[in-house]
Amino acid sequence: MEEEKKKKSVSDIIIERFLKDVDEKGTMPWQRPYERYNSFNYFTMQTYRGINRLLLPFGEYLTKKQINEYNKKHNEDFRFQKGIVWYPVVFFTVQEKKITKEEMSENFPGVDFSKEGYVGNDKIWTYFIQKGECMKKRNVLKYSDVAERKHFKNSKGEMLPSRLDTGDVTLVLEEPKNVFDTYVKREGFDLVTDSIGTPCYIPGLDRVELNPHIKSEDDWYSTAFHEFAHSSGHYTRLNRKGVHYPEGITPKERDNLYAVEECIAEITACLLCAECGIHSMETSGSSTYENNIAYVQSWKKQVKEWGKEFIYIVSQADKAFNFILGDTEDMNR
Repeated sequence: MEEEKKKKSVSDIIIERFLKDVDEKGTMPWQRPYERYNSFNYFTMQTYRGINRLLLPFGEYLTKKQINEYNKKHNEDFRFQKGIVWYPVVFFTVQEKKITKEEMSENFPGVDFSKEGYVGNDKIWTYFIQKGECMKKRNVLKYSDVAERKHFKNSKGEMLPSRLDTGDVTLVLEEPKNVFDTYVKREGFDLVTDSIGTPCYIPGLDRVELNPHIKSEDDWYSTAFHEFAHSSGHYTRLNRKGVHYPEGITPKERDNLYAVEECIAEITACLLCAECGIHSMETSGSSTYENNIAYVQSWKKQVKEWGKEFIYIVSQADKAFNFILGDTEDMNR
């Protein structure tokens, strides 16, 4: 009797879809900022965040459930068309459980059960006391499939009207110079724009160094955005471990933190380029490789090794992106 196939986890499905896109396009998704502008849900009109920005080319998306509910409510007959492409989008739900005082005490000896609120964390759960009850909660990763608006047509061959055409959603590109100047002025780090060396961020000095001899203006800004992403991890800002290495870490742990931080910087640069209408990017991270094939193969291998962790790495890039833009509301979504 054949062994039952192991059910794929949400993270397995997401990583497989991500790597499939890499194989089909021959580039990493973050090398294509022209595809990474804010995709949004057609019905809620909310933009997709985190790993979803790397999975979804720019467009207006909806789920099977949403189109079925729309048809029922409006007596319409919009249906999936031949060749429809479904993309998985990730979201988190909160799972809460009541626990005993004994379990709480095992995890946090000496806890004061008379006090309400946060108690502590382990690797998975957050523990707290609410209305006299001992509780724990965690974020559970889930996904749903979405497809672009153009893949749904009614019996007349009509599509749902674009939210952009109706004016329900307005997209405004940022000026790269404005993003650059505003971030530098707000954060007050040391900026050197006439360095003769490789562009870099120096955490100990809180300094960004840029080389003026980069071949194009777009490449100059994408390189600047890469280094700005590193600067966002300074301990006075988002305080990432890949910018300030913890004491006592092993060389292997250090290498992984370095790779994580480079990945965050590349993705952040891509999102900022997309926000500014910059269609291609070359950063100080990508320029270290001899060719694109080496760059892609190296990152494919790394993403496979990270697995589920990659989803959380992308969320850190999204956080850095919003921090640089000064959009603290989006950081907390």
